[in-house]
Amino acid sequence: MKNRFFTTLLIMFLGSFSLVGNASESKPYLITVIGAPGTGPMTMALQISKKYAIPVITPASLVQEFLHDESSIGQEVRETILNQEVLEDTLLFRLFSEYVEKESLELGLIIEGFPQTLLQAHAMHEALKAQFSILCFHLDVADKALIERGVQRLVCSSCGYVTQLVRPEDELVQKCPQCQYALKQREADRQKELQKQLLEFHTRVDPILTFFEEEGYLHTIDGNKYVGEHFTPCVIRDMSQVIEAKKKERSHLPFSSFLDKLSL
Repeated sequence: MKNRFFTTLLIMFLGSFSLVGNASESKPYLITVIGAPGTGPMTMALQISKKYAIPVITPASLVQEFLHDESSIGQEVRETILNQEVLEDTLLFRLFSEYVEKESLELGLIIEGFPQTLLQAHAMHEALKAQFSILCFHLDVADKALIERGVQRLVCSSCGYVTQLVRPEDELVQKCPQCQYALKQREADRQKELQKQLLEFHTRVDPILTFFEEEGYLHTIDGNKYVGEHFTPCVIRDMSQVIEAKKKERSHLPFSSFLDKLSL
C-alpha cells in the first residue's frame, strides 16, 4: 500500500512536469493559405481566423498598420507609397518582425497573400521557423474547374454582389437582387484572361509549394471534391481537421509510456 502511494505521487509529479514542459516548448502556429484565383484563400483565412481566434494579416494590411506610425519604419512605408514604389522584401519582413514583436500572438498568426515568391518563402522559413510552427494550406482545384466557374461569374458594378450565370443568354437580362443594377461579366473573368492568370500563378507558386512540401509544412486540401455552396464549408472542415490533428500531436505526453509502466 505504501509503495502504491509513493508510486501515485511520482506519477502525478512527472505528469505535471511533462505538461509544463510541453507548454513551454510548444510554439504558436503560423498559417499561410495559398490558392489560385477563384479558390477563395482570403475567405478561408478569415473563417479559420474566426473559428480559432487567430488574427489574419496580409501585406496590404501590414502597410495600413504602419502607414501612420511615427517610427522610422512608418516613414519608410509612407515614402514607398508616396513614390508609388513596390514594397521591397526587406521592408516587408521588417514590418512582419515589428508586428510580431508588438502583438500578442500566443494563439498564432494567419498570413494571406504571402509568400509571393520562392525567395520570400525561403526568407519566411529562416526568419520564423524558430518562433512558429508553420502550416501551409494549398487549396487545390483543377484549372479547368476554375475556368468553368470563372466564366460563369457575374458581378454587380454597383454593390459588388456576385453570382453564377445559369445560361449564357441570361447575362444581359439578369439584375442584382440587392440593388436591381445589371449583372455583368468582368474582363478578368473572360476565359483567356483566366488562363493567363492561372499560368502566372503556377509559374510563381508551384516552386513555393514544392519547397514547403520538402520542409514538411504543406497540407493540400482537395477542393475538386466540392462544388457550389458546399465548397467553402467543406474546405474549412478539412483545414480544421489538419489543425486539430496537429493540436492532438502536441498534447501527447513524452513520459506517457514511462508513466504507464510505473502505474502497473
